[in-house]
Amino acid sequence: WRYIQKHPELRGRDEALRAVMRQPTMVSQSSEMEQRFIFDGYGLLAPTSNIVRVVVQYNTSDIKKGSGAGKVITAYGPLHAGTGNVGKLIYFSGTARRSL
Repeated sequence: WRYIQKHPELRGRDEALRAVMRQPTMVSQSSEMEQRFIFDGYGLLAPTSNIVRVVVQYNTSDIKKGSGAGKVITAYGPLHAGTGNVGKLIYFSGTARRSL
């Protein structure tokens, strides 16, 4: 989790990051790299209900086939979660979770 040190709002929030990857609010494919996916979670950082974003690189562009092997590239919180390289929407749960 070294790269998260650049984002102080996420220090000590390892469980929130894991929650985003386990049960994301939505997942999008990167508009620049087809094997990179953006996992967004809403309502995870108390007292706010803002976004937590985790970017994961896989060995395949089809994560629906069950490839669980991925590498976390970066993660950031509400201050940095712009629209950046977000491409095609892959999954949307339609709900936000309770804050951790």
